[in-house]
Amino acid sequence: MKKSVLWSVALLPLLMLLASSCSQEVVESKKDRTNQIAFKAAVGKQTVTKAQEFLNSSWTNGNSFVIHAFNTGGAAFTPSTFTLTYNSGSWSYGTPVLHPGPGITSLTYYAYYPATGVTTPTFNGTDGSFGYTIQSTQVDLIATKTVSNLAAVTLTFNHLLSQVNFAIKGFDGVKIEVKNISVNGVKNSGTFAYNAAGWSSLSGSASYNYTPVGSAITDGTDAILYLGNKGGTNQADNNNANALMLMPQPLGTATIKFDYEIKNAISEVVMDAANNVEVDLIDLVANWLPGKRYLFLLDFSSLLSEDYITFTVVVNEWLDDSGSPFIVPID
Repeated sequence: MKKSVLWSVALLPLLMLLASSCSQEVVESKKDRTNQIAFKAAVGKQTVTKAQEFLNSSWTNGNSFVIHAFNTGGAAFTPSTFTLTYNSGSWSYGTPVLHPGPGITSLTYYAYYPATGVTTPTFNGTDGSFGYTIQSTQVDLIATKTVSNLAAVTLTFNHLLSQVNFAIKGFDGVKIEVKNISVNGVKNSGTFAYNAAGWSSLSGSASYNYTPVGSAITDGTDAILYLGNKGGTNQADNNNANALMLMPQPLGTATIKFDYEIKNAISEVVMDAANNVEVDLIDLVANWLPGKRYLFLLDFSSLLSEDYITFTVVVNEWLDDSGSPFIVPID
C-alpha cells in the first residue's frame, strides 16, 4: 500500500499566567538574626505532576542550590555566594546574608537547579550564564534571576528546556500500534544567558527514544490517545515520566521516526505491518523554545481511505493549564 506523508502545524498557545498568580508553596529560610534575608523558592511555570517536571511540591529534604547575590544599585554590598538547602518546609544556609538596609535599591539573585550537567557558570551584577548538556535521565532544568530589595525574597524559577510528547488518533474497527518512537539528530548542549532568556552556542547531536505510558495501541475508541501526560491536563500521575526534556533549538535536520502496524480490531489479523515513517521536524515546527511543551499528534484517521498520515503540532506554554487538554477531542 502506497503511503505518502502530509503535515500541518497548529499553534494554540494557552493564556499566559502571571507569575504572581501561580500557586506557590511557602518555604522560608530560618531567620536567626533579625536582619538576615529569608528566602522562598517557587516554580513560576507549573504543569502536570511528572517525575521529571519540577513543581513547587517537588522540593524534598536535602535539595539544595547555590545562590549568587549581587548589588545592582545603591550602597555598597559585597557579592555573596551561598548554598540554600531545603529541610522540612524551610530553607537554611550557613553564613548569614544580611539585609543591606535602605541604601540598597536592589539586589540581584541568580540560581539554577539541578547542578548536574551545568558547566562554567558565570555571574555578575548585570547578567549570568552557564553551559548545559542534556542528561540521559531527562531531568527538568529550572533557573531564576530575581531582583529584590526586600528582607524576604521569593526566588521564582522558570523551566529552561523544551518538553516533547506524542499522541495518536485512529479510527473505529482498526487497531493501530505505534512503536519505536524516536527524536533524532538534535543538539544536546548549549549556553544559557539569563538576560537573553535563551540558548546559544548549540552543539552536539543526539537521539532520544520516547517510551509511551502504557500501550500505544488505539482502536479509535479514544478520540485521541495521549502517549504521555494525559494531554497536559493537571491530573497527578507519577507514572507519566516519559516526556522528553530537550535543548531548545532551531530544528534543522532533526527528524522524528516511528514504526506502526495495523490490525483488524476484531480478528487481530495483521492488515499492514512493518511500516516505517521518518519526518523532518523542520517541516512541522521551525524551533523549540524554552519553557514550551510540544505535542506531536500522529493522525492515522485517513490512512486507509485517503492513503496518508497527518501530523499536527500543538505548542503550549509550560503553564498550569487548569485541566484543559492539549488538543480538543475530535468527534
